[in-house]
Amino acid sequence: MISPEILSSLEKIKLENAVSMTDFRSRVVSDHRYLNRAEGPLFIHIGGASGSGKTTAARSLDSIGNNVVYFPMDNYMKGQTFVNHTTSTDPTSYGWDDPRNFDLETIQADLLKLKEIGTANAPLFNRMTSEREASQTCLVSVSSSSIVVVEGIHALSSKIKKLSDISAFVYTSLHDRLWRRAIRNTLFPGYNSNNLSNLLKNYLSRVERSYQVHVREHLLDADIVINNPCEPRNDFGPVLLNAPKIDPKLNYVSALVPNLDSGKLKPGEFIFLSRAADQPGDELLLHYIFDDKELLQYPIATDTLDLLRIYYDF
Repeated sequence: MISPEILSSLEKIKLENAVSMTDFRSRVVSDHRYLNRAEGPLFIHIGGASGSGKTTAARSLDSIGNNVVYFPMDNYMKGQTFVNHTTSTDPTSYGWDDPRNFDLETIQADLLKLKEIGTANAPLFNRMTSEREASQTCLVSVSSSSIVVVEGIHALSSKIKKLSDISAFVYTSLHDRLWRRAIRNTLFPGYNSNNLSNLLKNYLSRVERSYQVHVREHLLDADIVINNPCEPRNDFGPVLLNAPKIDPKLNYVSALVPNLDSGKLKPGEFIFLSRAADQPGDELLLHYIFDDKELLQYPIATDTLDLLRIYYDF
């Protein structure tokens, strides 16, 4: 494993040549491997951290050809029962982002089948039950003209990446990923998180640890790096419309500012702690504000604050 200092230096060099999300499609179609591809399907693998924008990057390729096949690695997750078991028996588990939660051997085997015979029976993951369907699969078929977009946190792990023709890594700072995930999972339809403190704790103690150990280095070997910072006005637009104005009477305690390695606040972005006047003891509330509108206000636990102090100054 590369030391953090060397990794940071190499990361900065790679980011100097990164493309934007809007330029990703044009970068792919101008790539010599796309222009001069041999007979057979072309495999484009997209990896990166949770909340970085991998799915957005994958969907930007929908119109790249007449036969784009989307291959989400999340369908190969082992599910809630497996995650509960590993997190309860192994204190080093990374939860849902743990490589062990993904059936990487079957992913590799199915991608080989697509390359060699053009079909594979992929599993289906049920988002309602958070488990893989026991008796249902999905037939994936490709032709010689297909463009197969493989997307997932571990899409650029060594066994999976070697099956790619073009590899892309979506880079987003921790600060941007954290609040993109927090706002999506608490405010957007289809998500049901109602405990911001637990969400932040899980991301910083498990998701971010998994990224640093298993995923971050993949940026160095990617053919294309996509720099995808959070743009609150665009990313949170639907919920910003109905968000209330910030209450000027709040019992303000301290602002949270990301440290140098975690990212930067965007203009109009403000994160702070207040003291809950109607709560006993020293309970604090965490607020996320953009353009004077309050998107989040939740009680924050002490152990979550301790984790935030690693990445934020307050």
